[in-house]
Amino acid sequence: MRHSISPLISIGTVWSLLILPSGVLAQSSVTIAFTGGTSTTNLVIGKNACDTSIAATYTYSARACKDLTVWVTTASSCGSAPATGDYSQTITGTANTTANPSSNTLNFAVDSLPIFTATQDGGAAVSCINSSLNVTLQVCASLTIFDNVGNCSTNAITGTSPAPTIQFDDQPPATPAINTITSLDSALAVDVTYASNVQQINLVVVQVSTGQPAQGANCSVTVGSVEGTCKLQNLQNGVQYRVTATAVDPAGNQSALSSAALGTPQATLGFFAGYKADGGSETGGCAATGLKSFPFALLLISGTVWLFRRKRGSA
Repeated sequence: MRHSISPLISIGTVWSLLILPSGVLAQSSVTIAFTGGTSTTNLVIGKNACDTSIAATYTYSARACKDLTVWVTTASSCGSAPATGDYSQTITGTANTTANPSSNTLNFAVDSLPIFTATQDGGAAVSCINSSLNVTLQVCASLTIFDNVGNCSTNAITGTSPAPTIQFDDQPPATPAINTITSLDSALAVDVTYASNVQQINLVVVQVSTGQPAQGANCSVTVGSVEGTCKLQNLQNGVQYRVTATAVDPAGNQSALSSAALGTPQATLGFFAGYKADGGSETGGCAATGLKSFPFALLLISGTVWLFRRKRGSA
């Protein structure tokens, strides 16, 4: 059973293809909107979308005299009509002589896209799940409308400016690298370098002495960046951990595991605890402490200023 969903696409965004013919009023237009998406220009999918369909809606304000045709092509431009090997659909019933149609839906079956057909580039067919591709396809449309005097136009409105794209990518991103690990209180800050097409870094953490896994982290990163810091939390102070990283791209492809790096969380002392650790004493006054730490000297000075202000206020 095919599910009409788009993996890795957040619901609520549409991509639009505005198609305007030469010499026709602006209201004579076609809009194709793909439901969902974090980008207005490029849908990125991978093998986890092979059993799904890409859902879209279409609308137009022109009076059509022939049915709408929509197609997906590997060509760099749409042309005026589907070419051999393109994945195309003619939306029957869209020709309408009296009124404009309301928005309706259409679906593109991912495993029927032209990159998975035998006619693609004259080669043998390759199944979606067994592919090894990184290909961008153009989404196109064509509609023939009535002209201003009521005749069926000889020229169709075609999608050329611009065409939305579908990128099928099942290539894993490059392996990330852990640059440094900084010790924090019950935590580690892991600085990672990764490829510019990465959108998430996953950290795997293992306690060195026991080999037991600890709480890892999945950190979102900005696509286009190449370095970021991911924080591991809820770790034990004084315990050494081995950390490795993988990178995930927008199509859901995961990289190989990075080389491991070691880190040990360390407790962060408060002011007075730090003073005591530095050799200070909590009894005996100034003579007993000898002002053994600069922070303690600041404490005494602050106390003196406070007492002075209190005396002036009570005078």
